[in-house]
Amino acid sequence: MLRKAFASLKFTQENQDDIFKIVAGILHLGNVTFTKSSDNTSIADHKVLSVASGLIGCDSEELAKCMCNKRITVGKDVTISPVGDEKACQSRDSIAKLIYSRLFKWLVAGCNTALGAEMSTKSRPAASTLAFIGVLDIAGFESFETNSLEQLFINLSNEKL
Repeated sequence: MLRKAFASLKFTQENQDDIFKIVAGILHLGNVTFTKSSDNTSIADHKVLSVASGLIGCDSEELAKCMCNKRITVGKDVTISPVGDEKACQSRDSIAKLIYSRLFKWLVAGCNTALGAEMSTKSRPAASTLAFIGVLDIAGFESFETNSLEQLFINLSNEKL
């Protein structure tokens, strides 16, 4: 059903596969755990990180560096220092949120492009009411121009309840 919806919105098979890979990678990224030894935080299971990074399409060592270290640039000097396991978890979650956000914006843009191409200018009531994606919930109609992915999940959860 989802694949049919993607096809009707003109997402190619390659795009669909990439979407599923990225979502799976983000879910695997949530399984990455950290261990702390003295002043150093490291990845507990590199296999989990390897699977996540492979699905997302990035280097696992670079991803580990991003989560386990902070980088401070002052002028031309760059200082890299380890972070605690709590900060590493926050970094992991921030990376996942960023990827989700960018995927969501890309999906909305793709949907709007497909829907806008199918809509004739005669069917549009005014130039200011261009096509957009929104969710009808109990409180009313909302535009995703300013809402985040979490707001979509809240709206969908409210509908299910």
